[in-house]
Amino acid sequence: MHSPIIYISKEDKQIEYTEDFFKENTPSEIELTENILESDWLVPDTQRFAGWHRGSWEIKEIIDDLEFMKVTQYNSDLLKITINRHNINDWKKAVTDEIKKYSDSMEEYLEKDEFVPISLGINGLGYNSALDNSECGGTRFCSIGEEGYLEFTMSTYELLDYAHHSLMYSDEKEISFIVSTKTQGDYHF
Repeated sequence: MHSPIIYISKEDKQIEYTEDFFKENTPSEIELTENILESDWLVPDTQRFAGWHRGSWEIKEIIDDLEFMKVTQYNSDLLKITINRHNINDWKKAVTDEIKKYSDSMEEYLEKDEFVPISLGINGLGYNSALDNSECGGTRFCSIGEEGYLEFTMSTYELLDYAHHSLMYSDEKEISFIVSTKTQGDYHF
């Protein structure tokens, strides 16, 4: 199964971001393979891969489908993701609600002293990648530091968790990431 690699950079107000920043600093295949452990192969930049046949990911559509973050246009080539305390609290409530649904469903089987079906789990109750830290496959956000090195590769859940920790331990009201819409990767798992 194929999943997108989306390149982001934590916004620094002193930098005017361009698509070239992401093109010039795209991590190598080795760097990404070391960070996306479930991948059996990947292409760091599908736009520069001559034999690429699968087309492009619609990055804006992918991010628009994700809950718990605001997406705006940064410039003609880039997007901006913003996450604030309200987004984090909505996310934590959704995680708690999903766990409660799972617990209630499991309790029914346990009360009858029956096996809990293997298929019963958070994934079986209405899967949402933002709620599942064990996500295998799915979108990977690769953060490029201002010096152009790969800082981290995260799932949607991990990105929200990173934002949560960043906001808790700072005076910032929100955290923003600049998102490349043209430089993008693809990995298979």
